[in-house]
Amino acid sequence: MTSSGSSSSAPSLQAYVGAELYSPRMFPNSCPSYQKASIKLFKVMKTQGDKQKLVLVDSQYFDNKDGLGHMLKNLTKGDYQIQFKKYSFGFDTFDFSARIYSDKHIKLIDIEESEIKKAKAKDEKKKQNVGGTNT
Repeated sequence: MTSSGSSSSAPSLQAYVGAELYSPRMFPNSCPSYQKASIKLFKVMKTQGDKQKLVLVDSQYFDNKDGLGHMLKNLTKGDYQIQFKKYSFGFDTFDFSARIYSDKHIKLIDIEESEIKKAKAKDEKKKQNVGGTNT
């Protein structure tokens, strides 16, 4: 997530950052309907040698009985990262929606998706170099 805004008119951007779980009534009777999760907001800081350091800005714990977990923050210009973690027993899966509300445009980037694309491109290049097949 990248916060953009002109530094001359506003040094920070007020935004609600959070996530939302689905309502318990959205699940069949056989599925566990109670879900809990946490969301953490980090600011990405550049360090020496092109490395990055994550600095915790805020975190919020919530469950689907509360509905959603949001933080109202004044974000300074820069890159931020949202981390979502579910808490449950076993290997149950559930969906969530990340939500950001702001007066100005905020660019969202899915880091996992971009890392997967990079890995696939690297594998494809490796196959081309050694004459591998797609089977």
